[in-house]
Amino acid sequence: MKKYSLFIVSLISVATIALATETIWIHQNDRITLGIPTTMADNITLSDDGTTVNINMKDNAGSYSKVYSDIKNIVFGEKQSSVSIVFDGNDADIINPYAFQGVTIDKTGGNITITSTCSENVRYEVSGTATDGSVTFVSDSSFTLVLNNANITNSTGSAINIQSAVTATIELTDGTSSTVTDGTDGENGSLYTNGSLIFKGNGTLNLIGNTKHGIAAQKSIEVQSGSINVTSSASDGIHSGATFIMNGGYITTRQTGGDGIDGDEGTVEINNGTIDIEVATNDTKGIKADDIITINGGDIKINMPADQGKAFKTKSYMTINGGVITATASGNVVVTDNDPSYCTVIKTDGDFFMTGGTVNITSTGEAGKGFSIDGNAKFTGGNINITVSGGGAAYTNTNGKADSYAATCIKVDGNLELLGGTFNLLSTGIGGKCISTDSDAIVGDETSGPTITAKTTGAKFVEVQGTNEENTDYANPKVFKADNNMTINNGNLILSSTQDGGEGLESKNIMTINGGYININTVDDCINAANSIVVNGGKLRCISSGNDAVDSNGTLKIHGGIFIASGAKTPEGGFDCDNSANFTITGGIIVGIGGSNTKPSTSTTTQGVILYSGNLAQNAVLTLTDTNGNHILSFTNPRAVNTGGGPGNGGTSILLSSPELKTGNSYKIYTGGTATPGGTFEDLVYNGSYSAGTLKKTVSLSSIVTSVQGGGR
Repeated sequence: MKKYSLFIVSLISVATIALATETIWIHQNDRITLGIPTTMADNITLSDDGTTVNINMKDNAGSYSKVYSDIKNIVFGEKQSSVSIVFDGNDADIINPYAFQGVTIDKTGGNITITSTCSENVRYEVSGTATDGSVTFVSDSSFTLVLNNANITNSTGSAINIQSAVTATIELTDGTSSTVTDGTDGENGSLYTNGSLIFKGNGTLNLIGNTKHGIAAQKSIEVQSGSINVTSSASDGIHSGATFIMNGGYITTRQTGGDGIDGDEGTVEINNGTIDIEVATNDTKGIKADDIITINGGDIKINMPADQGKAFKTKSYMTINGGVITATASGNVVVTDNDPSYCTVIKTDGDFFMTGGTVNITSTGEAGKGFSIDGNAKFTGGNINITVSGGGAAYTNTNGKADSYAATCIKVDGNLELLGGTFNLLSTGIGGKCISTDSDAIVGDETSGPTITAKTTGAKFVEVQGTNEENTDYANPKVFKADNNMTINNGNLILSSTQDGGEGLESKNIMTINGGYININTVDDCINAANSIVVNGGKLRCISSGNDAVDSNGTLKIHGGIFIASGAKTPEGGFDCDNSANFTITGGIIVGIGGSNTKPSTSTTTQGVILYSGNLAQNAVLTLTDTNGNHILSFTNPRAVNTGGGPGNGGTSILLSSPELKTGNSYKIYTGGTATPGGTFEDLVYNGSYSAGTLKKTVSLSSIVTSVQGGGR
């Protein structure tokens, strides 16, 4: 009994010892150490038979009772603010300073279960290596889990399993690297919670999700800092049931069977940090949410080798206000049950908005899409750089009709507003398109507009083969197409298409141009509208090498602006309107050149027009003055259309109109000479002064529209 007496003597004066120390530490043989604040302990005793240690707490706060042989030692020491778990193979050393404040820890080998009723935000520090272990939390309150070179592998389920609907802060100790791996019999993922997660610290967390996700939360996930690497997962790399927010840090996901980051039914918001995702599984997404996706900042890189993959996908709407998105896509379209599904970088079921930031897209897969917006799209700022090079093909759609698919930089099902921003777009595949909307397109407003540089280089391809060219339908490349109205108010548009069938601006209804700078070079029509083209202002230069510069299948009305239109040889020309009675000029400085120009209506045209037929070589300068030599305009021909005779004989037909032309006055047409500009626009000099060259024709404007034959050069 002597040893027990000494034991009691060494422990009995708890109150006295408490003056110098803060905690009674009970080191058990099961490698679990329990801490009791000395202020809580009342007395420590042995049982009458000396086999059991009893510690009674003050204020009926409970007691501790343990067989003496299960206790390694009891010491008095300083307070420890964190629970410590140090894994060692299939076991662990645990220090629990909250053992009598509501935190109970049980373990079976390396599998540790923590049950907490403590109202404090308890801090748990985990380190070491568990070859077959796990940490499970059942907690009434939010807590902090510190990972400090912790490597946890569980053969049966989640490596870290938080079963409570609380917020757990995962702190990654600076300069450390931790790895968690789940087993193939699990249900949720390597790191799972029924609540929310917050990541911070400047360490690294590596995750392997053999069963499902790398990280899964039923509620929200917020990343403030730290590096999170999902090296592989059977399903999503990171899965959040409510909201995913990134304010900093670094995330990579690789070899995911599902999506990279999935906001599930909630939202995704990225404000800062770096994201690097690879979408390698067909029909999966880089960043996905059923609700809103918002990008305010950060650096996001997504690589998509998967067919029909999506870099961003939302069932709601998406907004980009800042940050840099760089996406590389090589996946192809997949047609299932006559319905194509595309490899697309930004895909929304709802609307899309962009106010700032940068989007860089390179897509090489068949019929790849940069943007595919099912709702409306509105761009007011930012930089968009897209290259799509995949080809297109014909197929039979779900209605049993011949259809086609092709690569497109920006595709919008609803209305498209391009009010600001810088666009650099290139589509090189057959039938490829730069911008296409199924509804209305609006470019710019009264005060500002976008800068759009867009080009297609792909050829057209057959959609429906007819018995001849006339009844064969083609899928044509398009630079900017609207299936309904297109209105251009402002901005700088530099558009080009290098193959037959490629048009610059196309409206299936009404094309209205109120302002802006527009420079178009195409093989097919530069500007085409099904029902009407109305030009109220702006500066336009349209050069078509194989068709009309401007072609309206309905009415063509020019009320202002500066307009250069150069078309191909007869029967093509500068301005083509199906019915001369529907072509009206009431204002503007206008030059139309080509094989022919539709004659404006004499009943509706109010500004003088001269139709001059003759030859004009490439780079030749044609000048119009009044009879006193006052300069009206000079035009440098960008290319020779032909060198034939008059209209109907292959000659070049030139349309000239200016507010300076008045009925009853005479005017002179020169070639050569030197013009000093008052104003300039591309190939045009106007309202300047002129040193005369060779006089070709003196024209008396006897009618509001006067046709004359002239010599050539």
